[in-house]
Amino acid sequence: MGILEDIIKYKMYKEYINLKHLEVIASFIMTMIAVWFCLVNDLYNNYVHWRYIYIHISWSLSIAMLGMLGLIFASISLVINILNKNIVSAIKKINHNDTINDFMTTFKFLVINVVSCIYLNLMIYFINNLPIGTCEISKEQYYVIVCFMTYITTFIIFYLVGVINNVIRMYFISHNYSEINTYEKTLLEVANEQRIDFVILSLIKHNILSPNFVNELLAMIKHMDSPNEKKVEEYIRNYYKH
Repeated sequence: MGILEDIIKYKMYKEYINLKHLEVIASFIMTMIAVWFCLVNDLYNNYVHWRYIYIHISWSLSIAMLGMLGLIFASISLVINILNKNIVSAIKKINHNDTINDFMTTFKFLVINVVSCIYLNLMIYFINNLPIGTCEISKEQYYVIVCFMTYITTFIIFYLVGVINNVIRMYFISHNYSEINTYEKTLLEVANEQRIDFVILSLIKHNILSPNFVNELLAMIKHMDSPNEKKVEEYIRNYYKH
């Protein structure tokens, strides 16, 4: 399934206006501050004085967004390493929803936003480098651009923080799952050992198995040419030394 199909499937576009999320609230606040600043300083009519600041900001944001892409790909790599088959299987048993794919789609959503922001900032950079008067826009268009670029830039920054926070939470969750799986395996191993001990004692009691079975078992292990032969022998000697 493609990136856009995943974003539509999981309704990621609602993230832009979900007021329950910090990135949306922060984006609204920063947009209002940016508009207020532009109005107070009459930046539209004083474009000539602010032109090189626009050029510097748009170029700096483009470089910063490229750095964000590197951070996003590093986070994806970390998540892939965390989510082994056992962890994914355990998560699916507990949560039958499409949790993993939903989580991974947040990265796709973020990458699309970052790439789009890089493209838009580069356009602003090159347009501002054109001779004055080459590409004029109305005051309304100017404020639409200011609002949109402020909102999307702030949204990306805070959304990235949220995604990284989710990656950290995923790490601790996977660690807990690993401990649970280890505990379950250890419990199963103990139960199997006790069951085998009971069977062996019953066989000896009824003269079906020789009390000297440990030596016979060690002899069999030697003939099996196991790569861990010595460790297995040592374990059996210590286990049945009583």
